Amino acid sequence: MEKNENKILVEVSYTGNNYSAYLPILPGCITTGETIDELKKNIKEIVPFHLEGMRESGEQVPEELNSEYEFTYNLSVEALSAELLSQT
Repeated sequence: MEKNENKILVEVSYTGNNYSAYLPILPGCITTGETIDELKKNIKEIVPFHLEGMRESGEQVPEELNSEYEFTYNLSVEALSAELLSQT
């Protein structure tokens, strides 16, 4: 049976020193990482923390994040190039 999880978009860019990511659905939810793996780990940690803060301050949490979700990563050309170069 296939899981019915919401797909949450994560936009990833590369600054020349590290990767940065933000979620268009969650303004202000931003993180960085030296590698894509570190960035993914940071996203998994920061999103629940960000949602908790939104709930505590009475902000409305996007409906997609009130049930099971998974992240879909959209890498910029620079981020994709840096990731491919790091694997060679």
